[in-house]
Amino acid sequence: MENQEWNRKILKKVRNKIVVSNLEREESMKLKQRKQTISMCAVAIILLSGSFLTVNAATDGKLVEEIKHKYEEMIAVRIDENKYKVTETKEGTDENGDKTITYTVQSVDGEEEATIGVNKEILEKENLQVEAEVNEEGMMMVIQDR
Repeated sequence: MENQEWNRKILKKVRNKIVVSNLEREESMKLKQRKQTISMCAVAIILLSGSFLTVNAATDGKLVEEIKHKYEEMIAVRIDENKYKVTETKEGTDENGDKTITYTVQSVDGEEEATIGVNKEILEKENLQVEAEVNEEGMMMVIQDR
């Protein structure tokens, strides 16, 4: 009887050790997989940034200049409805014959007035578009790529 009891206790301890070692191995595999994923992402980012810098150097900085130039001209104008209201929107042509959109904005107290003009011909040449939206928050005008 004692032998069987000892055998059961030994088997139980061995099984517990096997279960614990399996769980530890699983956990270490998960950590290893996470580390590999993170290191692969880091390598990809380094390669992409290195290739960008190489191309930029090969073109004498023209790549960065083109990106800066393109996004310097992107604008978004938000007019606060609490302070200003759009009193007039009209499409027409300017002195050069280009199509334009003109927004007239006036302050709520009536003291200030401003005109925002957008040349649609230039936007079309640059493959850009203007979107203006008036809602309860105010007017939002965005110039963006088509």
